[in-house]
Amino acid sequence: MVLAAFIGGFVASNAGSGSDIALYIFGMLGWNFLLPHRAYSEATLTASSVVTMGLLSLAGALCRALTGQISSEVYLCWGATVWIVCWGAPIGSLLLTPALQSYLRIAFYLLAVGQFVGFAVLKIKDQAEAWTLFGVITFVVLGFLAFHRAMRVRSLQQMGQTLEPLTLWNALGRMMEDPKR
Repeated sequence: MVLAAFIGGFVASNAGSGSDIALYIFGMLGWNFLLPHRAYSEATLTASSVVTMGLLSLAGALCRALTGQISSEVYLCWGATVWIVCWGAPIGSLLLTPALQSYLRIAFYLLAVGQFVGFAVLKIKDQAEAWTLFGVITFVVLGFLAFHRAMRVRSLQQMGQTLEPLTLWNALGRMMEDPKR
């Protein structure tokens, strides 16, 4: 967890976000995989990452305010977006019902990929070296996820469980199924 926090902090200092998602990824792919008898639910890990994000945002804002590094443009951007949090969080908590959870999960995945691609397009622009690094890191992460899946399938097969093949329709079906079952 310390390593995930360190890496997330490094990413957050350079990109503005990271430790919250690193904590979530560590919980899903690390903690829950290594200690399945003490696994945390998706909801618990999501709540933990939201609290982490809020605390880091508060700490970062306080540090910048105390050192006088907040420009007028930052205040204007803050004023333009603060209503989204003030209204979006309560509305989101009303929408996050068991019946809508699978749809919101798909929307979250699509928004995360869109945010990732949007960040790359806006920040990298026409820098060939950066696009190469972006591609290599993306390839490494996808490779790690494939390795993680292979290890998980192997451990489940050793426990005697039968597995259905991974297809697009099976993956969509799993995202849509009721987590309480």
